[in-house]
Amino acid sequence: MSQVYDLLPSEYIGKDIVFLSISFDPGKDDPATLNKYKDLFGSDGNTWRMARIPEQNQLDILLKKFGVIVIPDGNGNFTHNSAFYLVDRQGALLEVMDFTKVNEAADKLKETLEEDRGK
Repeated sequence: MSQVYDLLPSEYIGKDIVFLSISFDPGKDDPATLNKYKDLFGSDGNTWRMARIPEQNQLDILLKKFGVIVIPDGNGNFTHNSAFYLVDRQGALLEVMDFTKVNEAADKLKETLEEDRGK
């Protein structure tokens, strides 16, 4: 995600797009832990935010809405489908992109942002 973030023109960051990483484990990923992740990935906390949803039922609704499957691995971690999710301002899922295809994801974001600015 940090690579995609770095590939986008700065003119879009924080104005037309905000990156959001959501924890699957709100019990373990408290605000202090998320702050460590923020620093580790070079997030500024504003244009790229780290979040947790403390209510399990709300987290389950979000995961279901976007088709994210999260399975505890028995060792305190999780296995999950990894992808970049492009969501519009109204919360609608526009695109699920392969997280291993960084350049393609960045290009798709740029294309979408340019289309939005053209409207």
